[in-house]
Amino acid sequence: MKPKGPGERLRRKGAPGIAHALAEEIEVVPLDPGVTYVIDWAPISGATGVEVDSASMQLTGVVSERALGEVTAAAEDPGYAIKIPGALRRVRRLALRGLQWNERDVTTFPYRPEDRPDLTDLRLVVSVPDANGTLIPRFAIPPVARTDFIPEQLGGATYEGGILTLPDELTSKVVLSIVNGRHAGEFSKQPMKLAGADVTLAEYPTAVAILGPNGDPIWSQPGELVGTVSIDLKAAIQGALKACVARGEAPRVELELLGASGQVRATAPHVRGKLVRVFSGVVRAKVRGEPVALELPGAPLDAETPASAAADVSVRYLGLRLLPEASDPLPPASQAVGGAIVRETPVTRPLAGVAGRSLGAVGLVGRAPEKCELSVWPTDAARAASRAPDAAVAAALSAPGVARLEPDRRVEVTWIDMPERVLADGVALAARANQGRFFWAAGAGALLARVAVRDADPGSRPLLVDGAPVLKMHDPSAPTLQQSALPLPTGAFAGAPPTLESELFLTVDFGDITLRYAR
Repeated sequence: MKPKGPGERLRRKGAPGIAHALAEEIEVVPLDPGVTYVIDWAPISGATGVEVDSASMQLTGVVSERALGEVTAAAEDPGYAIKIPGALRRVRRLALRGLQWNERDVTTFPYRPEDRPDLTDLRLVVSVPDANGTLIPRFAIPPVARTDFIPEQLGGATYEGGILTLPDELTSKVVLSIVNGRHAGEFSKQPMKLAGADVTLAEYPTAVAILGPNGDPIWSQPGELVGTVSIDLKAAIQGALKACVARGEAPRVELELLGASGQVRATAPHVRGKLVRVFSGVVRAKVRGEPVALELPGAPLDAETPASAAADVSVRYLGLRLLPEASDPLPPASQAVGGAIVRETPVTRPLAGVAGRSLGAVGLVGRAPEKCELSVWPTDAARAASRAPDAAVAAALSAPGVARLEPDRRVEVTWIDMPERVLADGVALAARANQGRFFWAAGAGALLARVAVRDADPGSRPLLVDGAPVLKMHDPSAPTLQQSALPLPTGAFAGAPPTLESELFLTVDFGDITLRYAR
């Protein structure tokens, strides 16, 4: 049996007398001692559930033959009886000895004696007892032909070369008679003799069952297994796999196929489904102009890429958006960064592209080497450039935005909310440390800053998950957008949490993030 899905292993435990390799799609299984199949799914980190889409196997009874040897015939109305030793048995063949009609040996039917042209419808009739012991004609050779409104009757048996072949008739006795007549109601007994028969039985597998992990039967066939059965194992396997996951164990199930006697031709269980990981509740992320990793609770994400990922998503637009044309790119993490040390004396840099706009937030690129209170404000660029003390303060165009920072060795963006004020041309950005120091990073000869402006219209700008757009904000009058069971890019959940990014400042709530891993 080949693997049934990514990460799935399906194998069979060895049993005495069993030597078939599981690589065979169909194998013949002796029911005593039977065989154990193992459904062994590769686990995933943090699994919370199991979904089995289909789980089935097919069994076909393997019929064997058993020779009973010679059985003597005894006269019994309407002919001669062959009694089968023991209980009800399935009779497949009888090699008749000494079958005669009117003192003539008969080895084949249809039979037409040349000297009796009046006997045009001689037949060999096979009768068996019903549950009450009443003899019932079951077969006629040849069968009774079809008429206008009645189909062919008593078909299914043959007699050729002295061999009577039945369709594995379940009976304790076979009574043979030779009759003449076109229809059953016209049959008339003919003189006959029968010495006996060599009887061959058909034996089917009996008491076939499939046992679950605790040895409890999940399917059984009382008596004989005749023909082919398809067995739905979905509920049993799903329940067993769920129990494994609930206990924190690898998803593994053993099924035992056995019986009282005989053999079956079996297909190993075909199991298809998914391991599920659900992050119950709400996971919130604040997107403020920079990529942000979604903070997922619990065990780390599995390295395997899920087959599907979805969540109920609520996105609230905060009325701010990044202004790319006024924002500097961040320096590579591996690059050595220089810049300016911001203390009590204001440090300024030009701020272009903001005319006619209201600053919403300003992001300074850098870090605080110690506890720091940082003030940032827009100022008149020309007046701030004078050598007068505190010129940048005197030329301020609005009250400052203030941020309190903890010491950090990482160079990153510190966003500071700004008072509402529509700006004109000729604006600079000023910053000073009211307490401590701030290292303001520079790139390409200029101090680095990011700029967000107030804008009621989200402008159909997308929310990206690991670079893939998952939804867009369209309606200025509806700052909150909600979608149920929103599909998310599956690769974003392989080995590490996804990264969210947007030009819009957003609060994003992910409800019941659900990852499904194919098995």
